[in-house]
Amino acid sequence: DIRTWETQTEMILALGKICYQKATFDLEKILEQNKEHDAITIAAALSYVRINRKHQNHAMPVIKLIQSGELSILTGATSALAYDDMIPSDEEIIEIIRIFDTKSEEKLVFRGMIDPRSYLISAMSKWKKNLTTDYLNKYLEAPRLKEFAIAALKGEKSRYE
Repeated sequence: DIRTWETQTEMILALGKICYQKATFDLEKILEQNKEHDAITIAAALSYVRINRKHQNHAMPVIKLIQSGELSILTGATSALAYDDMIPSDEEIIEIIRIFDTKSEEKLVFRGMIDPRSYLISAMSKWKKNLTTDYLNKYLEAPRLKEFAIAALKGEKSRYE
């Protein structure tokens, strides 16, 4: 029922918080729809990452989602990186940056939606600077992302759950 999206979103987020493994199938059904501007899809992506990672810093579920995800999936997956202070392996960091570098601006920005790169950049505040500085420097002149990039370069997180 589309009238209950707020309740559905909160239930999905709660399942992710408690890492309820049995929810994976239902989350995958939501994610398969890959809705572009959808709060339920954002919550499903965040919860999917939390439930399916092997440990706190395991970013392969994020990588899986961002490879073909639309804006809502990108937002949910990157929010897990920031909210949970995930510090992926060097290889995973390089791959996440590579994937985002291949995304067109049109795929990452929609009026009224949060830019998923703001979560990614916030997460980078805790990552190795030798792997992230070049990426962060690209956004020092970007009006929407400048404050996030400046904070990340200082080692300061800017997105919190």
